[in-house]
This record gives sequence, C-alpha cells and structure tokens, in this order.
Amino acid sequence: MIQIQHLTITHTKDFRELVHDLNLTITLGEKVAIIGEEGNGKSSLLALLVNPKTHFDHLSYEGTINKPDSPQVYIPQQISDDLQS
Repeated sequence: MIQIQHLTITHTKDFRELVHDLNLTITLGEKVAIIGEEGNGKSSLLALLVNPKTHFDHLSYEGTINKPDSPQVYIPQQISDDLQS
C-alpha cells in the first residue's frame, strides 16, 4: 500500500506548483494511471514515489509518502551516457 498525504511538489526555478495537496491511497492490486500534459509533474511524482528521500535540484516538496520497503522500478525519461554503451 502507498499512502500520500498533503503532497505538494514545486518547481524551484519558477516556483510553479506541479502537484497541489495530493491525498491518495493505493492498495495492493490496484492500478493507477497518471495522465497529464508534458512538463506538469508526472515523472517528478513517480520519482518521489520510488525514493522520497532523493534530493532533487529542481524540485521541493511537502507532505508525506508512506510505502513498504519493497523493490520498485523507475525508468527515467533520459538514459545517462554510461548506460547507453
């Protein structure tokens, strides 16, 4: 189960809120789709869900993300040079 409480994600360059006061519980077996226009925080939200303790230079966030310590997979939009060879 993943619980998100009062999550707000802000882009630190222009202080635009990508996600505002999100409250969500996803239970085991549920399927969830994240839909939105380009540049509106979908990938940022997924990156935070995978590892809420990661430091992002371009994002700040408030709220809580509670999830089990089980393995999770995140495929970034861009693959770094060292992974392409």
